[in-house]
Amino acid sequence: MPDSLSLPEVDAPLLAAAKLLAHDHIRERRKGIEQARDLLASPAQSAHHETVLAWLEYIARHDLTDTMRELARGVLEAHAGKQASRPEAERFRIGVRCPKGHVTWYDKRRLCGDHTTFKRIVVRRADAELHEIEAPCGEPGCGETSKVSLDCEEY
Repeated sequence: MPDSLSLPEVDAPLLAAAKLLAHDHIRERRKGIEQARDLLASPAQSAHHETVLAWLEYIARHDLTDTMRELARGVLEAHAGKQASRPEAERFRIGVRCPKGHVTWYDKRRLCGDHTTFKRIVVRRADAELHEIEAPCGEPGCGETSKVSLDCEEY
């Protein structure tokens, strides 16, 4: 039996970047931001782009060091410039499947921000507040609703 579990080759760079981005030392976090930039440029890592973008957005907003926030913003801006064919709003889209199988696409910012249209409860899980939102099906005549759990802190 092996001493450790092996990760698929695709996930290894993602894990390495995550470790560097969470490091205490600035020089290591800088390397992590550079690796995140490389992951965003790699078509083989396209499945992880949303995760990497979320990490960079977090650093750009919350890192204690100005230089790290600026570096993360620079990578985000460069990536946004390369994604001209993909509207920025698409990053916030989420598909919600109703019990009958219909899929309705919502903007996460609208789900989180509109307290009058969508019923919700706030649940605390693992030191985070999740909003459990009842989203109605968009299919005419369906009438079903689905619960969606979202972290609405950033919206």
